[in-house]
Order: sequence, then C-alpha cells, then structure tokens
Amino acid sequence: MNAVYGDADNALPISNSGMFYQSAFGGPTVAGMNPAFFPISPSMVYDSFVTIGFETNVGNAMLDIGADFTNFEAGGAIWTDNGSWFATPDDSQVYEVGGQVLIGRFTVATGEGVFGTINMQGKNADDSNWYATDVNFIEVSPHNTSHFLYSIHFAVNVGKRGTFALSDADSLNCNDLPFCRSHVH
Repeated sequence: MNAVYGDADNALPISNSGMFYQSAFGGPTVAGMNPAFFPISPSMVYDSFVTIGFETNVGNAMLDIGADFTNFEAGGAIWTDNGSWFATPDDSQVYEVGGQVLIGRFTVATGEGVFGTINMQGKNADDSNWYATDVNFIEVSPHNTSHFLYSIHFAVNVGKRGTFALSDADSLNCNDLPFCRSHVH
C-alpha cells in the first residue's frame, strides 16, 4: 500500500471526538519523528502523525503533497480533497509487515475516539494499481483505563505483494472486513 489520499471525488477526513495529542517536538507526518529526540522529550513518542509503514523518520522515504496539516497540528482534524501521503512502490515501507501497513498514529484522551474515511492505492504483483475508496473506520479508546492518552496505531491489512486484490466495492467498512482494522499499542 503506497498512498493514502483525498481527491475531488473522495475526500479524506480523519477526525476525533476531542483533540489529537500533538507534541511540540513532533510534526504532522512521520518526518518529524526523530528517535534521537525521544529521550529529551519522552511525550514525543505519543505524538499524532501520518505515515506509510514506518514509526520514525529513520530510513523513511514517505512524502506528502497537497494536504494542509495546520488544523491537525493544532489537535483538530485532517481533511483534504487534493492531497496525499505516500511512498513509491519501490520503497520497502510500502510492503506489509504481518499483513499490515501502518498509516498513522492518532493519540487521544481516554474515552475519546478517532474516525474517518480514507482512500488508498497500492500495487498488485503484476504492477497494476489497486484502489480502495471511501473506507470508513472508527476506533474508540476505552473509558476504563488509568492512562490519560490512548495511542491508536492505524494499520491496513493488505496481504503480501502478489497475493492481494481488492474488489470494486464502492464502500468498505473497517469494522466489517478483515481488509482493514485498527489496533492499539
């Protein structure tokens, strides 16, 4: 899976029921996740950001274009109808690890949720593109935890390159399909 995007036909909103946690030392994308700063600012490891595959900027070739992350950096939603975060199909981070590709970490206060609609693009073994549009998701943090912050690592189940193909369904729901799920660390 090499791109998460929003376009004129399929906008990309990712929102929350409160606010996303944003560290002053991080950034809206994984490019701001320099592990050398983790000992200096331990709360940075909870920063909310988007990514393709990797949790830090080490060896990371992810780029973004067109998406305005200003609102997201202030704790608000991500929304774009003309933007993407992506890596090229030749970058190792686009390949699944354990059947999944990480596309973001979204940290919220206990009891709050993260929800949205994403669009994705990837490559099949024959180098043709697959697309999944209007994939809805919702993840609510538990109310009965002693932790103030709850990090949701959102990963997409894509299968090994060459063994996965999407249907042409107009809408997929992460809660109903093995294709897409969120998990928590």
